[in-house]
Amino acid sequence: MSDIPKDGVPYKYKAFLSYSHRDADWGDWLHKALETYPIPRRLVGTPGPDGPRPARFYPVFRDREELPTAHDLNEQIKVALQQSANLIVIGSPNSAASRWVNEEILAFKRLGRENRIQTLVVSGHPTAEDEPSLEELAERTGAAARGAALPQASFPRALKFKLGKDGNLSGERTHPLAADARPEGDGREHAKLKLIAGLLGLGFEELRRRDAEAKRARLRLQFAGALAVVAVILGVIFYFLRANTLDARSSQFIAEAGSELFQRDYAKAEIAAAEALTYRDTDAARKLLLAARLGGVSSVARSAKDLTSELNVFSSDGGVVAAVTRGASGVTISVLSPSDKKLLWRITLPSAAGVPDSIAFSEHKYGNRQIAAAWPENDAKTFHVGVWNLPDGRPTGQMRELTTGTETGRHDKRIPSMAFSPGRPWLATGGEDSKLMLWDLSLERPRLIWEQDNTHFPDVHGIAFNADGTLLASAGGDYLANIWKTVDMTGANYDPHAPYEAHTIKPVFTLTGHNDSVFVVAFGPDGCHLTPASNQVTPPGDKPPAPLTFDGGCKIASGGYERTIRIWDLTQLKDNQPQTVATLSGHDGTILALAFSDDGKFLTSGASDGAADLWDATAGRLLDKFKPDDEAVRSVSTPRFETGVHIGSEKGWSVWSVQGSSLVARLWNGSATIGVLAFDPTGEFLAASGVNDDGRIRVWNRSNRLVYLLDPGAPGEYINGVVFSPDRRWIVAGGGKGTIHVWDRTKPGWQKVPGTEDVMKHGGFVWGLCFDSRSSQLASSNQSPDVKIKRWRTSDWSMIDQTKPGQLVDSVYALVCDPVSGRIVAGDSKARVAVRDAGLGTTAETINVTQGEVNVWSLALADTPHSILSGNSDGHVYRWVPPDAGWAGPNKGEKIGTSSDDAKVNPTINSVAYDAKHGWVAAGGVGPSVELYDIKDLHHLRSLSGHDGTIWWVTFDPQGTRLAYGGLDGIVRVVDLEAMLRLDTDSPADIYRDSQRETGLTVEGDTILRLK
Repeated sequence: MSDIPKDGVPYKYKAFLSYSHRDADWGDWLHKALETYPIPRRLVGTPGPDGPRPARFYPVFRDREELPTAHDLNEQIKVALQQSANLIVIGSPNSAASRWVNEEILAFKRLGRENRIQTLVVSGHPTAEDEPSLEELAERTGAAARGAALPQASFPRALKFKLGKDGNLSGERTHPLAADARPEGDGREHAKLKLIAGLLGLGFEELRRRDAEAKRARLRLQFAGALAVVAVILGVIFYFLRANTLDARSSQFIAEAGSELFQRDYAKAEIAAAEALTYRDTDAARKLLLAARLGGVSSVARSAKDLTSELNVFSSDGGVVAAVTRGASGVTISVLSPSDKKLLWRITLPSAAGVPDSIAFSEHKYGNRQIAAAWPENDAKTFHVGVWNLPDGRPTGQMRELTTGTETGRHDKRIPSMAFSPGRPWLATGGEDSKLMLWDLSLERPRLIWEQDNTHFPDVHGIAFNADGTLLASAGGDYLANIWKTVDMTGANYDPHAPYEAHTIKPVFTLTGHNDSVFVVAFGPDGCHLTPASNQVTPPGDKPPAPLTFDGGCKIASGGYERTIRIWDLTQLKDNQPQTVATLSGHDGTILALAFSDDGKFLTSGASDGAADLWDATAGRLLDKFKPDDEAVRSVSTPRFETGVHIGSEKGWSVWSVQGSSLVARLWNGSATIGVLAFDPTGEFLAASGVNDDGRIRVWNRSNRLVYLLDPGAPGEYINGVVFSPDRRWIVAGGGKGTIHVWDRTKPGWQKVPGTEDVMKHGGFVWGLCFDSRSSQLASSNQSPDVKIKRWRTSDWSMIDQTKPGQLVDSVYALVCDPVSGRIVAGDSKARVAVRDAGLGTTAETINVTQGEVNVWSLALADTPHSILSGNSDGHVYRWVPPDAGWAGPNKGEKIGTSSDDAKVNPTINSVAYDAKHGWVAAGGVGPSVELYDIKDLHHLRSLSGHDGTIWWVTFDPQGTRLAYGGLDGIVRVVDLEAMLRLDTDSPADIYRDSQRETGLTVEGDTILRLK
């Protein structure tokens, strides 16, 4: 069996390790034993069952967390099985009883790899539960009668029966051969060798002989003859061993970098690629390093590595972080500024207090915020909640404890969740006793407003308020999330001084769809405001409550043990139940934390797998993943793209920038697709616009700060073209509404020129825009059924002339104005590139066409030679020197193009750009990368990856120092070209040092860790 599956993609993993997580110690041992076992050198490269035998079995996939109670294996496990050459089953009674070990074996057999399953018995009996002989039956019966334990099976059913043609287990038995690690069997070391021999396709005795020979050879070297001879021999051996070790280590970290890139953990991918370079300076490692840096993340701040914190929680705005430490004097909560690690407040809990189960911050208002902590006493029988004021620049206020002094208002079990109301001075608490409570903090002594048992069974895990505090969401162990109206808790006319009155209410919505416990919920900020008619007390009775109505949309996210996140829209109902509008999968552990950004465009999640994921909440797309090596993530916050991702874990906290690194700046386009980009003539400003943002144009300065947001005031508009005038006075845009919008850069705030859209019109979408060299004329093109190109005076924005109806029958998608010849160049939907004179007449043209592909989507002008570059829907970039009398330069009529192999990378080219400084051509399209070519012969130079989805526009700045590109993922990437070139020549030591500084990560042995 080859190591290349049918689809032609090499197996990612040498083996998949399947075991019950009750046998985690055996899993840890076997995983390390396989990946670190040095295969005898004479075997390396010889033919084996999976292709050439490797130097090591690396990597081996091991699921580190018990699978949830779900209907099927999750996607990550299915993909890992498909990408594994072998399956290794650790046999034990635990595995025999594990549904998921059985399912993994079945899934692997269904891939047609039944002959690639190896087993290792660690306990139980391999043949137990088989049909016994009469003698065995008598022996078992006698043993049972004597009170002796009957043998327990080691293998699940899927391992003991062959797979039928229908993909299900047949009745035909199979007798799997197993390496037996039990003391009465092969023993641990011999079992390991027997298992490795099976994976290598060798006999056990042969591998044991070779292993013993290797050991004896080492002994002979140690006791060799004369010192001079020994020195020579050892020197030669050291040279070759070191070379092999360096190659192996480099390959190991290259593989790890590729894996981390696939997972979008760009920080770990960068440090792994940098580490690979320190062993072998290879093109593969440098390409991975470039791809990782184009991902654009960097470490901003983090807690000290030796901080013995037990819990770390960020405020929703990321402004402060609470770190819990436990020492000889008790439990302390330190509230710090994450930017400079400055201690702002310190809270010491009562002497009998244990480590808090939850911490919550209120919003920062009027120079003050509050913090609440819920902790058990050391006896784990009594539970408390304390609240403190945190006034700016002043000491912590006195603790106020939530208690009524009676059984009412007390949680009987741990309190895993709390939430401050953003609209009122209220705090909600949820407990493992199934209770949900609401407290009024406005009085000197906090007052219980409402309490209800059995809100979730058996426990309440997560709670959250909406933006104005009119709704409270709760989640629990019953696989449900409930939505409650706070007015139902308080009553219509709440009086904080009135006696407490117990009452039971019902949730207004119950969100069903999770297949296991729900641990956390979070409301989106943009909406969820109840109308006055809906914010009334729900009438008592068994009738369902009246449907809620909102002033705007209302999104809520939930997640838990099944490792998936659901986003619900409370305004989209079916049978009066909110519907799931997105399901996000990317974590390998229980979801423990969720937080929307201030604009609702991002969602950040944290989980027990130690990872925090950043999602585009509108598109349901994973943007970045962070694994800071601080264990389970309990708190996350990303207020805005510019503020970065704040991660609070069980052993530390960290802040990560997603705006980029020294190589690339990443600019967020408000979740709108980027359809067009343009630098101004000085390179000081970069403009971007596109779809899904009503035609707004964002403008950043050279420092990558957003300085202008230009609004055409045309709801539903989307922009296909943006251009700056050479005299630096105008910025012009055109798009889907067939109108042209003009802004005057000499006016404060770049004021919009009124009325231009009323007169500067086309009958269809506006695509191309360009100014002449004197900024006196503007040309525009479109895909209307009649007039295709128009020219306008910039003095009064009146029309100069236009192509005649019927003169051009095809849509003109691309337009550039040549400052040398004064010509206008157009690209259309019939694959034509045409040169036009001042009267818009054709002076030269060429056709770029491949069977079935016709559009010219983009044009650019080059100067060496003076030529036209076109990007086409056949995947090629062409360079053409038109045979035109006004066209300067030699080689008139010459035309060359990129290769057929290049066209496979980007089957459609949407945009081309030229950089005169370096002589580069950039092209972006529907492929996974932006490609760079040499202008001389269009040979390929390099690929720039790191984006998600189609690229619609690429452009160089006029100075040739930066390349900007963007597309479907809504992120503008601005690459520092000199920094990119330095990656080709910088020493591995310098690269590794820079990567440590930017990512805050380092490597110790084989493990990527955070720096101290």
